[in-house]
Amino acid sequence: MYKMQMPEISFSFLSTQTCTNCQLPVTCAPVYVINDLSIICGRCKKYAKDHYRNYAYEALASTFIYPCKNWRNHCPVKLRWNDSLDHEQECNYVGCCSFCCSHPGAFFKGKRHIPQDESKLTIVPDNLLEDLECVNCRGYLNNVPVHIQTNGQNVCHRCIYANGAPPNTRRNYSYENFSQIFLFPCTNKERGCRERFQFGRQIWKHEAKCEYARVSRTSSYRLEPRSPIANQPRLNDQYAYQNEAMDINEEPITRPKERGVIKTHSGHYYGTITPAKALFAPPENNTEEDNTKKKLLKSLAKKQGRNILKNEIEMGRRYSESESLSTNESYSIKTSGNSTPDILESSKKPYYIPAADYNNDTLSRPDSRESGYQSHQKYLEEFGFDQNSKARESIQAQSQFPVLYPHQLSDGFDSIKRISRRESGRNLLINELKLKQDFIKRTHSIKNNEAGSLYKQCNTLEDIREVNNRLR
Repeated sequence: MYKMQMPEISFSFLSTQTCTNCQLPVTCAPVYVINDLSIICGRCKKYAKDHYRNYAYEALASTFIYPCKNWRNHCPVKLRWNDSLDHEQECNYVGCCSFCCSHPGAFFKGKRHIPQDESKLTIVPDNLLEDLECVNCRGYLNNVPVHIQTNGQNVCHRCIYANGAPPNTRRNYSYENFSQIFLFPCTNKERGCRERFQFGRQIWKHEAKCEYARVSRTSSYRLEPRSPIANQPRLNDQYAYQNEAMDINEEPITRPKERGVIKTHSGHYYGTITPAKALFAPPENNTEEDNTKKKLLKSLAKKQGRNILKNEIEMGRRYSESESLSTNESYSIKTSGNSTPDILESSKKPYYIPAADYNNDTLSRPDSRESGYQSHQKYLEEFGFDQNSKARESIQAQSQFPVLYPHQLSDGFDSIKRISRRESGRNLLINELKLKQDFIKRTHSIKNNEAGSLYKQCNTLEDIREVNNRLR
């Protein structure tokens, strides 16, 4: 008789409900939730501690008929919950490894594949509702999340949303997954509600607006003096229309819920904070207007953040312009000013242009230089070149290297625009310094092939000594 009454579980759904240890379908109790939030079946109970037993999962699983674990080997037996342990020890469809003791059909037939069937929704039996109640509010476990305690009792989504997850609890994912194929009744079932919904958020929304929920408003009546008793308002609303005749065709007046007291089916009373808001009601979804406001505020916050970042970069740029820029320990060049020059101020006050003077083959400090670049004539006289050697070397240098003097860099450029920005001014000053250093290297590295020159090629020791004697 029980095979006709109890439905068979879907093969595709059963393949997702497997034990972590033996990888077999969970068809027997006890079922435990382990540390990684997975479950262990009754075959592997010796590997689990006596904590977090999933009684709610066992209650739902007991409503189905399960196939044998040797179903792939064509075992036709269908078992109830907890009957698999006794049958598996005597099953004749074990497999080809022990074909001498197995059923003959198991050896000659191939293994069956799991069919892709659909899971049908099943109504939760009334005798199992007590095992599917929350330990705190006594409501049904009909929505996620569900947390299990060490003693096996569960905490529903209402209490978790209101007070948070209790300590020393684990998320009961196995129960949440198994409950997806069940239809749960409303929490107000004992008061007359006959609605059933699938496990999920839909039933939570229904319970918040259910007409069978008990909501009693606080009495705000006041007794008026010097008035007959018949005209005095009654304190209890349930006796308001007891002695009054009501018209059958008259439609009932629907009054909105107001701020008051809620009495639950367990006998507890709770006070509401806002009107038209039931106890443990789900959070309301944001409307389009709220989403538009949030997007607008988010865009304004981003724009304000960009403006703040831009101001910080500008302040850092002005601060860095007041500091000196150093290429190494011996050479340093200062910027043009402490801040970005103004267009009006630039017309009144000329900008400082560093000079290209050298003392003893070393670059002088910027504060000791004269303003403006020196001419080529004065530049060569400071190094002590005579007129003849100067002409010869300049002709040879022009034929070999395209020499660029520092004063030629300003041709075609506006000095105000060149030094107005920190990055451009710094790069140009560094390039000028490199060109000056390259010019010195090229000037001293030019070798004259004439006989009277001190830079002729020395191949022997006598030639080197002769050059040293001339230098002395």
